[in-house]
Amino acid sequence: MSPPAEPPFISVIIPARNEEQNIQRCLESLKALDYPPDRFEVIIADGKSTDRTREIAEGYGARVVTNEGLYVAQGRHVGFEHSRGELIAFSDADCVMEASWLRDAVKYFDDASVGGISGPTLVPPGETAFGRGAAWIFSLAVAGGVSCQADTVKRVREVEDLPGANCIYRREVIEQVMPLSTGLVASEDVEMNWRIRKNGWRLLHVPDVRLWHYKRPTPRRLARQVYRFGVTRCQCAKISCAMLKPAHVLVAAWMPLALATILVLAILAPKVLVYFAVAVGIGLLGVLVAAWVRTGALSSALTALAALGIVFVAWPVGFLQEIFFPSRRFRAYLRRIAGSR
Repeated sequence: MSPPAEPPFISVIIPARNEEQNIQRCLESLKALDYPPDRFEVIIADGKSTDRTREIAEGYGARVVTNEGLYVAQGRHVGFEHSRGELIAFSDADCVMEASWLRDAVKYFDDASVGGISGPTLVPPGETAFGRGAAWIFSLAVAGGVSCQADTVKRVREVEDLPGANCIYRREVIEQVMPLSTGLVASEDVEMNWRIRKNGWRLLHVPDVRLWHYKRPTPRRLARQVYRFGVTRCQCAKISCAMLKPAHVLVAAWMPLALATILVLAILAPKVLVYFAVAVGIGLLGVLVAAWVRTGALSSALTALAALGIVFVAWPVGFLQEIFFPSRRFRAYLRRIAGSR
């Protein structure tokens, strides 16, 4: 009787920059994984951190490589260059993995057509009130088809996109798409998954490959993150309109449409404007009540309302800015990829 086959060797790659507040939790969870410790490695692609990120990672035995490009796309690339895994797992420093994260993932690659998988990204028990509120808004984005960071996956299903914080791929799949687009400062995972599917691979959401993901802890950091999402989703659409969904256009268009509606009503029908304002107020009250029921705390519901305002301002601003005032860096990138075709 032949001995059982060894489980595949897995490389866990985490781009990080100034993450000393988060990375210890992440590394503790990786240390506690229910997977043979000699069958996986942890690679931290450090974007020249000025805090103790590198020191903490090295203290946990992680391999630390320098990400000269600073952004996540370059971090994934340099981490992959130093990896040895048959499977490549990407995550973030503000994540905490379930003990069975890797063990439960392996079985899905028995299907030779599957290129990558992901699972639920859950709200951590110790999340702040603002983080819980922001997480609820992200769940609305998932329901609306704007985001793929689902906190609930009831069954295995094929999808178009996987969240960058929780995704595992075959090595050959990543070899086919590396290096990632250095013209993108965010949403690099969107383009990566689009390219993977163009190569004929299937992507799956599965219910049991789970981790917990902390959200941005302050309004300012959330606004910056969502603004970048808006900019880079527009940039992705310039590469291929397949990466743009109707929901993205609606979110981007709501602000100019709302302002135009208010202006027209103020000039032509001031009384109707009052009813419009009342309707908006009732809608926001409904959001507050729904968030209160979902999060179980008024403080989280109030921060959800604040997070909703941030998302519905920062995302359109970023998206529209890229339409009317496109990034020079990205235009140069588009010229490079056009010249290489």
